[in-house]
Order: sequence, then C-alpha cells, then structure tokens
Amino acid sequence: MKFKTFLILGLGYFHIIANAALPRSDWIYYAESDKSGFEIYYSSSSLKKDGAFRTVKIVKNFSEPKEFTAEKPHFKFLSSVETQVVNCEKWTYRNIRSEKWTEHWGAGTLGRAYDYNDKKQNDWSGPIKKTQIEGALMEKICL
Repeated sequence: MKFKTFLILGLGYFHIIANAALPRSDWIYYAESDKSGFEIYYSSSSLKKDGAFRTVKIVKNFSEPKEFTAEKPHFKFLSSVETQVVNCEKWTYRNIRSEKWTEHWGAGTLGRAYDYNDKKQNDWSGPIKKTQIEGALMEKICL
C-alpha cells in the first residue's frame, strides 16, 4: 500500500494518510443525505489524533453518478474521498485533499485529485451543529 504524506500548515506536524482504496471493512457509516443522494463513511484506520485535532478520510458514495465539471476533461464519478482536519474543541473542520473516483469506496479510476491550496487549507468552517452531517462525524471521532 502506498502512502502519501501531507504537511498540515499551522499545526507543525506530519500525517500519513493511506490511498483511498482501503478495505471496505475499514469504512464506518455515520450519515446520509437524501437530498444530495449519498451515504457517508469515515475510515477508522486513517484516523490520526493530535490533541484537539483529528485527521480523517471520509468517503461519500453517491446513489447516482455525479458529473465533475469544475474543469476539463469532464467525467462522471460515484464516490468522493476527502481528507479533513477536525478541531474537536471548536467543532470546526477544513478539507485538505479531495479525490473523485469512478466507483464506490474510492475505487475504479481516479478522475481527479487535488490538494487544497495554502489559502484554502487555512480556511476553517464555521462552528458545526450536531444535527449537521459533519456534526455526526465529530460526535464519533472527537471522543
């Protein structure tokens, strides 16, 4: 299994996150969105803790193919794998990596992968409510 190393700016430490194709048994269900048409899971083996911060991979499995149109070439994908940093004290998060895959569970062909630029990496979400999808994740990983 290949590993990628991400430097999380401002925290002063490195996290090692495995590629998206983790064993299916590693993904733990935590929410779904009927409106957006996906179920969402987090990877227990990707979870890294450092004080109030957690780094974790999540996967959104869409019920219908979504079209990636942010840039060419356009393509259809069935799953999106995101690497996030969560601040458990402030109940905020930020994305640091995104991957769009042609099959569920971060499998098939990788259509697009990108790391968020430095400016975006430093942009944290507003406070998350427990009733939001991100709040469901925080309740599981911020114990």
